[in-house]
Amino acid sequence: MRWGYRRHPRKKRYWTNRRYFINDGRNRWTFGFKYTEDGKEKTYSLLRLADVPIVRYVKVKADANPFDPTWDEYFAKRADKANRQRKAKGARDARAA
Repeated sequence: MRWGYRRHPRKKRYWTNRRYFINDGRNRWTFGFKYTEDGKEKTYSLLRLADVPIVRYVKVKADANPFDPTWDEYFAKRADKANRQRKAKGARDARAA
């Protein structure tokens, strides 16, 4: 937290830690802040890398060639499956971008 100590050189470390870090219930050192909106207390914090789910990708068959018409069915199936998974997770449609 050197940045905070440099930013506030006359403040104690306790004050700097209390100002920039919050206790989110499972981890005391979460960089963020609490605020009140519409009478409800909310928190805003940085996304933790451990909270990002791991996405595994299925490899393309070695013999598959996207320019060969005999493999059209294979690539269409892959595209349909990928679109269904994206929509199920709430992501917007890739073609709409």
